Amino acid sequence: MRVQVFAKGAKFSMFKPAEEMVYIGLDEESRTKGKAAIDVVGAQSGKSAGSVLQQVTPRFPACTCCKHRLSASMPSGSLSLK
Repeated sequence: MRVQVFAKGAKFSMFKPAEEMVYIGLDEESRTKGKAAIDVVGAQSGKSAGSVLQQVTPRFPACTCCKHRLSASMPSGSLSLK
């Protein structure tokens, strides 16, 4: 719970303002179109990257440098129903 609160706080206090600064030099129409395009592309590429990471991680059971199980450090996205 604390991690989620910290993540949301960091997102809205640091990342969102930095994201908005990119659009300062644009006119209103370009800003609107640019934001829409970046939001769509960013969301889809983020989902794709997360999906690939979840699919690839269990195939590599241990880190080569310290023998730490990578799959143990990743949160599980599935539920076990019995």
